[in-house]
Amino acid sequence: MDMVRLEGGKFIRGMSGGERKIALAFPHSTSAQFFGNPESPAHWTWITKPFEIATTEVKVGHFRAFVEATGYKTTAENAAKESLGIVGWAPTDPELPLYQSRDFERGPDITWRAPGFKQNDDHPVTGVTLADARAFAAWLSKKEGRTYRLPTETEWEFACRAGTETFFSFGDAARLAAAQRHGDDRSVHERAAGQ
Repeated sequence: MDMVRLEGGKFIRGMSGGERKIALAFPHSTSAQFFGNPESPAHWTWITKPFEIATTEVKVGHFRAFVEATGYKTTAENAAKESLGIVGWAPTDPELPLYQSRDFERGPDITWRAPGFKQNDDHPVTGVTLADARAFAAWLSKKEGRTYRLPTETEWEFACRAGTETFFSFGDAARLAAAQRHGDDRSVHERAAGQ
């Protein structure tokens, strides 16, 4: 796993008032569903110790190596018959405006192996729980002989903000967020540009 050392420092964590704008831009997102979440009010936070964070998300190939080496079954794979499953991709009609998009659904057949969209070993792994991520980190620590852990929420936000004070590391525009979320999917970029 390639890691980068971040020295930490002082940054503004959370948002003040931005939740409403995000909710209007993404009415069906989990962020929009939880007004009054702990992101508000924005406040100064300090990270006093350096930490390391992976240069990319854990990829499908990384997670597959873990599963193949250990026989691990994810929370979703173990609970598929007894639960509603995890959230996966179920694309909305591309003719609908972005704000009417309901691109996600929950189902017992959705797992990290089959999230509802095509993926290869270079894509970020999806459909894993906190317990699954911790199990992966424990395996990787043992395999590589160094300690891996999940970042704290504060460390994650510090890294994601990349020194900015905007909603997203690339600015405040929700349209850009939708395009960023979908990478090279040209239809999403075209829809976002037309909004």
